[in-house]
Amino acid sequence: MINLHSVDPKIFPEMSHRSKDFAEVLNTTEKLLREEMSIPNEFEVLFLQGGATGQFSAIPLNLKNDKESADYAITGSWSSKSALEATKYININHVFPPQKPYVTIPDETWRCFRRIYITKLVLEWIRDNGGVNSLRERNQVRSPLVMAKAKCIYEIISNSKGFYSCPVDPKYRSLMNIPFRIGGTAGDDELENKFIAGAVEMGMIGLKGHRSVGGIRASLYNAITMEETMKLGEYMKHFMEVNYSNH
Repeated sequence: MINLHSVDPKIFPEMSHRSKDFAEVLNTTEKLLREEMSIPNEFEVLFLQGGATGQFSAIPLNLKNDKESADYAITGSWSSKSALEATKYININHVFPPQKPYVTIPDETWRCFRRIYITKLVLEWIRDNGGVNSLRERNQVRSPLVMAKAKCIYEIISNSKGFYSCPVDPKYRSLMNIPFRIGGTAGDDELENKFIAGAVEMGMIGLKGHRSVGGIRASLYNAITMEETMKLGEYMKHFMEVNYSNH
């Protein structure tokens, strides 16, 4: 996305496919398509991109073996949904014991020979991107910035005396996507909606957490600058000062 209603997409560029902004994009696209192709109202227009949850059934239907069973490594909400859908077509073996909520990553086991395969993928990526020297230069430039951006937000959460709460185990926290609740570990809907509305007024969009878990999610992608991260941090501090007594 380059631009939508003159909103800077670099400032937390997550946009839900269920949001009002995207609904407007979808409805306008359908309207233009009907006009250009003279599609009458008695016909429906379907946009069939075939992604996301569509793959949950497509994978077992296309890849099942003669025994019609598969091992599923369930480490989060989406892999859990994928395994549940697959039970309609094949027998599911759970590689890891179930857990909820998903705030840690299961330990590796001898069954998952992922180290060799992941090493292969990493080496191919390094080769295709200029080799070791190029990788070293990238890390020297980006790593301190990535760490600094994440530290900026996590420190505010840690020092908020419970006003902000990140549910993910510190050992497994992402440097890119930072989910948190406002007003306690369970979150306060009124405070979180107020926080999101205030952020939008300041030009920071897409901070609403996924609908399956709620809360807030700050996505510190490479396009997000340190200045933009600090802008969010200052807003979080100000919001806490104004609303701390309400939680």
